[in-house]
Amino acid sequence: RITDTLARNPLNARINASQARYTASMSAARQLDITYDRTRAVVADLSELVKVRRTLAMLERYQQEHRPQDATLRAELERIKKLEARLREVVGE
Repeated sequence: RITDTLARNPLNARINASQARYTASMSAARQLDITYDRTRAVVADLSELVKVRRTLAMLERYQQEHRPQDATLRAELERIKKLEARLREVVGE
């Protein structure tokens, strides 16, 4: 709003210089912020990777320890086949 160019031009120069100093002083902080965000993302990814690997190892161990035994399955298959045969006799097939 200053109409006098003799007063306005030096003032604009001071404002521009102040803004340039501020931008320069914030450059390091902005770079640190960018680096922080990148590092945080890498740490989050690595953390998820560790969780998945541990969980997968636990899952595989559980599957090996708690899988049905072949003998148990064979015995159950024989039992159900005998039941089928008896039911067929009752039905008359």
